[in-house]
Amino acid sequence: MKLYKLTLRSFIAMTLMICFMPMVSMADPAIERIEGFRESKRAIAKIEDALEKGDTSTVADQAQLLSIFAKKIPSLFPENAKGGILSKAKSGIWDNFQDFSQKANVLLVSSQQLEASARTDHADVGVIAQRLRVVKDSCISCHQLYKRGR
Repeated sequence: MKLYKLTLRSFIAMTLMICFMPMVSMADPAIERIEGFRESKRAIAKIEDALEKGDTSTVADQAQLLSIFAKKIPSLFPENAKGGILSKAKSGIWDNFQDFSQKANVLLVSSQQLEASARTDHADVGVIAQRLRVVKDSCISCHQLYKRGR
């Protein structure tokens, strides 16, 4: 009987942990930023594909997603959320947070400019490609300083 109660309690505890794990993860800035950066990488790939097809609507929509995430980036790096094993964030982010935030702002502005260029009635693919290069360069400049493995 004791073994049965212990097993039942363990099962209930494990079930509750599994059920509530997504809620905890969603509140974790490190998890949110990791997923946000993955989505940003996907957005850039979609923009590149759309640009080849001349699909400026998709370019604009994906650029808008990039700018929404870029605006959130500084808030996803609070002092108490330096991450763990999964995080590739370098401590330099918190040591030089003003520079890091400025780089996030460059991504925000360049993403907004990319979106605006793609949303015009007579969108120029050459201009859009240049704007995309600026977005990608902003990512690279930040990653070189603040991402492990670069």
